Amino acid sequence: MKKRIITALMSVAVFSCIIGTAVPALAASGHWKSVIQWDANGVSETGSVNRSSVTTFTLRVMRANGDIIGTKTVRIGKNKSDVHVCWGQPALDRYGEVINSSPVHDPWFNS
Repeated sequence: MKKRIITALMSVAVFSCIIGTAVPALAASGHWKSVIQWDANGVSETGSVNRSSVTTFTLRVMRANGDIIGTKTVRIGKNKSDVHVCWGQPALDRYGEVINSSPVHDPWFNS
């Protein structure tokens, strides 16, 4: 009986951890950096959807060592988006960076 209760409690704990980590954070505020991703084909993109008033955004694709592969500065209106597509040497570790002062935006990076 004791073993069954412990197993049930462990199952609930594991289930809670899985559900808790499965919900993505869709909104960011201000400066944002993605996780580092390995780029197989040399094409990467970073972008954002602005959820506040018109703001200037700097969209960057960066090497893991901090070198800039490409950058684009744009003004994005409320509920509008923009993307910067960048070509570079394949098989490198990269990340995306969004620099702005927007209180709410939805950034992304694809490598």
